[in-house]
Amino acid sequence: MMEFEMRTCVIEADRENGCRTLLRLHRALEFVTKFLQVLTTDSNESLRDPVRHSYRDTLAVHHSWLVRQTVGAALHTLPSRSTLLRNIEGTGDLSCLVYFTRTVHDTVHSLFKQHHLLDLQ
Repeated sequence: MMEFEMRTCVIEADRENGCRTLLRLHRALEFVTKFLQVLTTDSNESLRDPVRHSYRDTLAVHHSWLVRQTVGAALHTLPSRSTLLRNIEGTGDLSCLVYFTRTVHDTVHSLFKQHHLLDLQ
């Protein structure tokens, strides 16, 4: 897809192309991976700080001031850690999920880097 869109100039002609969409998903996966990693090491019941730090280190750099403020307000609606874990994995270990999300993220990242597409806007 990357090679096709670069070869056919779709990237320059159409702002809603496959590469940009995949890059947005790639960035979201980076956030999820970082957040899950924090969940495996932090036992604090509140998710506000882990989500805030994960967001700040990943997605915030790509968002406008208004979106960042909205995310900050949304942090007050997060469930507790135990509620989230019960809903996504029961009592099991998240380390396997972190491993797989990181593997997918790193693979896609290397493709974007190889094609010099990490800075698409």
